[in-house]
Amino acid sequence: MKVVVAEGTSQAAYVIDSFREHGHELVVINSSHETAQDLATTHHVPVYVGRPWRRFALEEAGVKGADLFIALSPSDMDNFASCLMAKNLFSVKKVICLVDNPAKVDLFKKLGIDSVICSTYLLANSILSEATLRKMIKSLAMEDESFAMVESTVSAEDRIANMKIMDMNFPSYASIAAIVRNHQMIVPNGSVILYPEDKLYVVAASENEEKLMAFLKEEKDHGEATR
Repeated sequence: MKVVVAEGTSQAAYVIDSFREHGHELVVINSSHETAQDLATTHHVPVYVGRPWRRFALEEAGVKGADLFIALSPSDMDNFASCLMAKNLFSVKKVICLVDNPAKVDLFKKLGIDSVICSTYLLANSILSEATLRKMIKSLAMEDESFAMVESTVSAEDRIANMKIMDMNFPSYASIAAIVRNHQMIVPNGSVILYPEDKLYVVAASENEEKLMAFLKEEKDHGEATR
């Protein structure tokens, strides 16, 4: 089995030893030169130095078609970006994401991460920090900042409010990844109606981010608003 270990220090060392004992092929990626050198020297495994949430790093490290991708960064969002990219762009069969914030466990799973492990429960058995969906990061840069995940809350004044997705001529350069309504995840499809207070997570090229936000926040004209 081909296993990718992305980021991490002591956790990475433990995972490397565990899988190596069972004869699995290992691909190790770490953004820290010092940590990479230590892992390579101590555990006798080649380590690619790079940021695993960037496409070229995953490509050069050779993660294509791996059986398992384990993200161990202290940053929840870096882990999420790495896992999503590994799964969607490099056909990794299963991705595991380590998180500190328990509020993100269900969200990350619903956004496509196969397994989300909360380190605050496993390592400290206490909640070190909590965040509601309103505190979620507004824009998640990915792939050398050429892509972004944009968060936008629908308001009653928006043109797209109370419309079916299929009827709003949604731009082809963007895609709705998820809709959150009353803390519940909704899988987007053409027949879904967007209501005020719905929270949208939309993926687009960074160069189109402003244009996307303009589309999402375009207000109804007077005629539409009074119908």
